[in-house]
Amino acid sequence: IAQLPPGVPAACVGIGNAKNAALVAARILATADPAIAERLAAARRADAESTLAADAAARARRSAAATTSSTTTTSSASHTATTEPIHA
Repeated sequence: IAQLPPGVPAACVGIGNAKNAALVAARILATADPAIAERLAAARRADAESTLAADAAARARRSAAATTSSTTTTSSASHTATTEPIHA
């Protein structure tokens, strides 16, 4: 862990996360620039809407799969394991 001296704020983002680094920078710049603040807020709203839409689609797929699997279930009793020894 790298430590900075007192009074030096640090923001950490993972390797390969350029989007997160840009969002951290935008949040810093947005404190002094209302135009950046508004664009950042709009981007966050769009991300939230996209996430909610993806979640709804995933839930719909899961619900459809559960409905399909409940109507076409097979008995596990028909799949019995053999107890015969395996010869090498």
